[in-house]
Amino acid sequence: MSNSQAIFVTGTNTGVGKTMLSAYLARVFSEAGWPVSYHKPIETGWTAHANDPLTVLAYAPATVIISGQRLKLPAAPAQAALSEGIELDFEDLLSKAKAASLSESLNIIEGAGGLLVPLTKSYCLIDLIEALNIPTVLVSSNELGCINHTALSLLALKARQVPVLGFLFSAKSNSAESAVLETNAGWIERLTGSIYLGELGDLSKKDAPETTIEPLTWFKEKI
Repeated sequence: MSNSQAIFVTGTNTGVGKTMLSAYLARVFSEAGWPVSYHKPIETGWTAHANDPLTVLAYAPATVIISGQRLKLPAAPAQAALSEGIELDFEDLLSKAKAASLSESLNIIEGAGGLLVPLTKSYCLIDLIEALNIPTVLVSSNELGCINHTALSLLALKARQVPVLGFLFSAKSNSAESAVLETNAGWIERLTGSIYLGELGDLSKKDAPETTIEPLTWFKEKI
């Protein structure tokens, strides 16, 4: 599995920018001539008019969408499934994600929530990531307090021997002085030995800070 053309996008929490990173990667690789597919094994809070595949398609229309489990309640996958009277099958989720990662295209697989969000009564998202064993990138939000949960997430991935490409920030917060926020990446690198990949600007705003990540350089060498 480690030689497949697939990338797992995970995050420290929900709402930190996983889908926007997935969309950005899909657009960059598509524009570079790569066939790209996107798979989200589980999406909660799903509606027909507002869901993550639609966001990806808005930025990268040529992306092939590989459907996953859709759940309406905006909650942890295990709880959202129970609210609909079902229980997710971990082996089924893993089988479908493996099939997606072995497709002929560059496949972007996006997780739900953070690493320890429960998928079933026995498995969390990190169990799925560990089983897939594909290059993984962690998204975090650059704000006061992010050193702790970003470092913990990276160390958890490394403890499972997941091939971590590195971490990136989706945006800066206004909760602290910018000079303080600019030191966060360095501390996280020092604490975890992981590589800081840059910052993803807000793709929906024309006046947002420029995106500094360069996926064509740091993914091509790894996958």
